[in-house]
Amino acid sequence: MDHILIILALVSIALALTVRRTIVFEYEKGLKYTRGRFVRILKPGVYWYQRQSTTIKKVDTRPRFVS
Repeated sequence: MDHILIILALVSIALALTVRRTIVFEYEKGLKYTRGRFVRILKPGVYWYQRQSTTIKKVDTRPRFVS
């Protein structure tokens, strides 16, 4: 029983170190890059991705007025 708990703890730690969550809000678009190459535009929502190979840049799309 103890071995199972130890294995589950190690697996959860490994997942926490390799997987990341990001939230793209309604007024944003997410730009997804995998290994430095643009892959796609992300719509608003919650996304999970691998830390090592993927980055997500958020862009604010709200209108701005310059006077």
